Amino acid sequence: GVIWTTSEWPLYGRFGGGVSSFKASYEINKNRVKLNTQTSKKYEITTLVDAKKTFIDLHNQTASNSIGGVQRNIKYWDVVFSKLISGKSLDALDNVSNNTVPLACITYDSENNPNGCIIFNINNDWKNDIYNRKLNVLFFVNKNLEGYLLLWDFLLSIDLVENIILPHRPINEPIRWHINDGRRLITNCISDHVWFRLIDIKKCLELLTFPKTTSPIIKINDNLSLCSQEPFIIKSDGFTTNVSYFKNKKPDIIIDIQLFSSIIFGGVSLLDIYDPTKISLTNKTDLIKIAFLFKQNYTPFSDTYF
Repeated sequence: GVIWTTSEWPLYGRFGGGVSSFKASYEINKNRVKLNTQTSKKYEITTLVDAKKTFIDLHNQTASNSIGGVQRNIKYWDVVFSKLISGKSLDALDNVSNNTVPLACITYDSENNPNGCIIFNINNDWKNDIYNRKLNVLFFVNKNLEGYLLLWDFLLSIDLVENIILPHRPINEPIRWHINDGRRLITNCISDHVWFRLIDIKKCLELLTFPKTTSPIIKINDNLSLCSQEPFIIKSDGFTTNVSYFKNKKPDIIIDIQLFSSIIFGGVSLLDIYDPTKISLTNKTDLIKIAFLFKQNYTPFSDTYF
């Protein structure tokens, strides 16, 4: 499969790409909330240079255990940290080069092992002649709930800051359930993030794990003919997945490549994006079967900047 990200929704859709994960931007006034749980307050503020190795180690550990997480090699992080230290934006299309150089906060467990790290900067803002400092969280990684709450304890206790901005977070941010007033976590926007455009359907599907099942016969409609358009079925014993093609069998359902690319990640339901101009079927039961085959009980998220 091929992963795309988008800067213009119609651009990737016309080539068969489908949006498969989303991100959210949040804002919270730290002076209006408090954590429900006491923490050990074992954290320290440090420079990016000193935090780099710890952050990368934590990121790779958490990425391997999170749905949508992507481990990155050192070359990727060298570019990211070089941009941050130089005051440049992480957005490839943004030429800003005078950002405040970020700092890092590392949290520790009872045995002094790092269990969380954020990279953040603080920007000054005047509003109605009142000086308002905003803390922007650029990266947020944690190994467990303890690390997560420690990072939030730091964010909510830092002095001379009023608002905390989290521009790149999952759409189901857990902190809402760990503060005394969950409504204070304001969702500024939800936007598309990772796009998929499938090329090798068989290879991609056989890398996934499904419940024990035999799917309806599926045919993919691909106007660019980049993937096989022969009918196929998905068979799984709950551990191993096999995809078998049939040349002379009539499909139960025909799905446009854009919709199929969207549901492959498990975060978008086929029932939600159903479009009768892009799906052809004779039995609605087959649509439901495929929707429940792919839709999982999780919301995938990637913290990657593009």
